[in-house]
Amino acid sequence: MGTLETLYFPDTIIAKNGQSPLFLLFGRVHYLRPVETDPGQTAGLSDTFMDTAFCQAHTPAPLGADRTRFLRLITDIRQRKDDYAAQLSSLAIASMSAPRSGDENAPSAILSTLMGGAPSQGEKEKDARRAELWQARLVLAMAEILDREEEEIAQALNLLDQSKADLFSRLLGKDGDVEDNNPFCDLAQLQERVNLPRPGMIKNRLKAWLSLYRSGAPACWLWTTPRREAADILLEMLEKKTGKTALSFWQLEMPVAEGPGLTTDEILTFRKAAESLLTGIAGTFDRLVRQESAFEADPAGLLPEGLTWSKEWAALLETHFPAGSYGRIPLHFYFFPDISLPELAAARIPATGIRHGILGVLG
Repeated sequence: MGTLETLYFPDTIIAKNGQSPLFLLFGRVHYLRPVETDPGQTAGLSDTFMDTAFCQAHTPAPLGADRTRFLRLITDIRQRKDDYAAQLSSLAIASMSAPRSGDENAPSAILSTLMGGAPSQGEKEKDARRAELWQARLVLAMAEILDREEEEIAQALNLLDQSKADLFSRLLGKDGDVEDNNPFCDLAQLQERVNLPRPGMIKNRLKAWLSLYRSGAPACWLWTTPRREAADILLEMLEKKTGKTALSFWQLEMPVAEGPGLTTDEILTFRKAAESLLTGIAGTFDRLVRQESAFEADPAGLLPEGLTWSKEWAALLETHFPAGSYGRIPLHFYFFPDISLPELAAARIPATGIRHGILGVLG
């Protein structure tokens, strides 16, 4: 096995520059899309990366003929700011944890009506599953909208923060950094709050993502997330299902890509310089998830090469992406003993000899 591949979750779009450092370690990053793309749409950042085989999008159970109607509903939610849109958003999120009911006023029945009619008597099970997927796609699509809006707000605050800092310095006759006790310091705190996930949103988002994943997804045994709350939910799922605890067995430092992010040329140059290291990591990880027995609690025994690899990786990173210019963010790896991540998610994926799982958490 030459390179590592990972499934990125629960986000359903790779369009933020901060995600590009993942391509330094992973030969390919897979991710799910709630709706298949229009072949005629304008290429985005993820499409650029797909052109270089850095990432691969998957749309389980494509909407097909329902695509246009679904996108029309999403447009309505995004553009309309009246009570209807707010109530529909609340309904979709609440329905992810609502019990099933035969009541015609239940969330599944309402969504079925939005999809074009109530379930037929002869195909109730099929229509129920279709409604569940519709709900999941709706939650994920709304999460994408929130991500874009919050990113736009964060960018605006960044510009405002820089402008007010320059203005305040000139007013004080200073050319250096602005002191921490200036009257605008709360803007930075506001910006931090903008990037914090809403309570319960990540939980609902992960539920929706798992529902979509079970409909058909790549058989990746290594998953990666930038959402600590999503990782914690998987760790809890492991303990409930197996009674075992995941083992934090390795950590790498990754560059923080601000502005335009990392270019494809920079990524390819780094990969070439780190080729032997990347091959060694991929081969060892592949062996770990296939071994018959799992180590109980010794990270050093699980990955004896870890310390050496971390030092080699840090040296390469400093050469190509100096910490002074790019900063650093940790990528933690967790070992899930005696259960693969697809199995933990109750996905119907053919057996491939994978006995254990590995989870990467960025940040």
